[in-house]
Amino acid sequence: MQHHHRHACPPSVEDSLQQWKMYADPKDAYADYYYYYYYYYYYYYYYYYYYYYYYYYYYYYYYYYYYYYYYYYYYYYYYYYYYYYYYYYYYYYYYYYYYYYYYYYYYDDDDDDDDDDDAEYRHIKAAREVKSLPQGNKAAFEALKAKVTITHTTS
Repeated sequence: MQHHHRHACPPSVEDSLQQWKMYADPKDAYADYYYYYYYYYYYYYYYYYYYYYYYYYYYYYYYYYYYYYYYYYYYYYYYYYYYYYYYYYYYYYYYYYYYYYYYYYYYDDDDDDDDDDDAEYRHIKAAREVKSLPQGNKAAFEALKAKVTITHTTS
């Protein structure tokens, strides 16, 4: 008999087949058939077991990957909303200082006509600065804060 697939069996199956071969008569057709049936049954069981093992491992790995992906997605989602919360919070203050800067220069309660002219000029200048500042420029935002603070303090 040719056993060209014998090497694929695990050692325990190989030992069992060798023991079975000692009791089976090679000249007996029934024993030969039964030997092959026994051999392929173990072969099938071996691969079925490993298929089940790898399937279970793959399922576990897939579940772990899915959990990790879900955790990463949730973390990304949290970071995304945290970033946008910070973004809108930052722009709230950004436009708040714009409004304060614009409001402060627009209203001048000084009765001097020259100062009124200066206030109108400063109002136009402030409006231009509001339009000229780039969106999201933190340096401009900090400079604007400093300018408002200095102007408010020294007036």
